[in-house]
Amino acid sequence: MTFTSEQLVEVIMNAYGSSKEARDYFEFFLNPDPERLMEKKLAVLDKEMRRTKWGMSKARISIIKGLVKDYASYGVSAGHVVELMLRIINTLITEYRYVNYPETLLKGTQRLVRDCIEYAAANDQLSGALESLNAMVRADIGTPNFRRTVAQVMATTIEELGAKLK
Repeated sequence: MTFTSEQLVEVIMNAYGSSKEARDYFEFFLNPDPERLMEKKLAVLDKEMRRTKWGMSKARISIIKGLVKDYASYGVSAGHVVELMLRIINTLITEYRYVNYPETLLKGTQRLVRDCIEYAAANDQLSGALESLNAMVRADIGTPNFRRTVAQVMATTIEELGAKLK
């Protein structure tokens, strides 16, 4: 199917006007600013993390992981994707001090740590990612128990990566 330039303009204008996602994509495509896009994703994360009831987080890991997938779909660099993942992990570790997480969010955070390490390794970003994750584990954020859990996930993932490389 081939469009004339007038038809193409009409299709783009209709898409721009009918869908927030399409509008965001076109605006990013015309003026790519990965940092501003990341800040938008982190604002959504902040809103999601504020979903609590009686001291229990109601944040949905599917929404949180969707932020990373959506961000990567814009074609930003692997370094930016890893940075977003690290900032999300930092937020998840930090917020655990103030609210309890359901099992799905705890396991989802651990999967996100694993996914971050694997993605970073596949995209030559591993050393920086591990440095940031180690700093989070050593920092006084979240709870010591949760930081130990994250450290264990890191160690297991690194061990598995090493075994794959052999």
